[in-house]
Amino acid sequence: MFRILFFLIVISLQINTSLVAKERSTFCDGLFQEIKSQQIEDRLDLYPLSFYWGIETGLILDVIYNSEIQDYEYVRDDDGKLIVFHTRKESDDGNEFKAFNLLSYGDKIISFNDKNVSNLNDKQIDNIIYPQGEEFDFIDSDDQIDDSLNLRISYKTKGENKIKEAELNFLYTVDNTIYPNILINNFKSIDSKRGLFELNFTFDYSWDSLELRDTYLKLFKKYDISDYRNEISYCEFNEEQFAELSIWHPSLDFSNIVQESDDESSKMYIFRYIEEI
Repeated sequence: MFRILFFLIVISLQINTSLVAKERSTFCDGLFQEIKSQQIEDRLDLYPLSFYWGIETGLILDVIYNSEIQDYEYVRDDDGKLIVFHTRKESDDGNEFKAFNLLSYGDKIISFNDKNVSNLNDKQIDNIIYPQGEEFDFIDSDDQIDDSLNLRISYKTKGENKIKEAELNFLYTVDNTIYPNILINNFKSIDSKRGLFELNFTFDYSWDSLELRDTYLKLFKKYDISDYRNEISYCEFNEEQFAELSIWHPSLDFSNIVQESDDESSKMYIFRYIEEI
């Protein structure tokens, strides 16, 4: 898996050995030049291959980053129930997901199609809520989906103990998963009369770009890198450098920011190759 992260405030990464740091510098220079040379052929300005298109129920489950496996996993309560994070309102064709008016943040999913989710791993859950297979490969609109295709769920509304049951419909969507994270460092001032506050924060979001996998493997072979790949592949580029690479990227921001300090904020793009477990 390859992941790009975007930071608004510069943070540092501690590397244990000077050898790794030296190899990382050489590797990052090579990565920058290799991506520039492959711009036209790879068309990195287009949506990444990790962009999802297919059928789904509009149900978005809560996830958390697991540093041990270096990937995201579904959040569960002590009994293994899944937590609802959000629901989509409409498909790309404008039809409404049943989940939108049914589920809210904090609701708990007990079962899918009569299978207790506590007995299902994350991949099995993905296969249920994002079904794959030949029968779905050529679907590109809602009217091509069989009306009988539904997902039966049992769930608990947040703050309630009653177990409820419902059926969710499948609709066609196109999107990419972006993983946002915000860390409030400190509040510098609070103006309660004007309803304003000043704070220092770190905001980052990440996404996968599978197109760059072959580029990384090519460079690992070129520089004979077999160990410390996760550490050596950590490359930082500033805004100007990233713009030269012409890579597709999402743009997230806060709509309620009144003023942003130009001299106290900075942006950094981080490239990192993450080995699949």
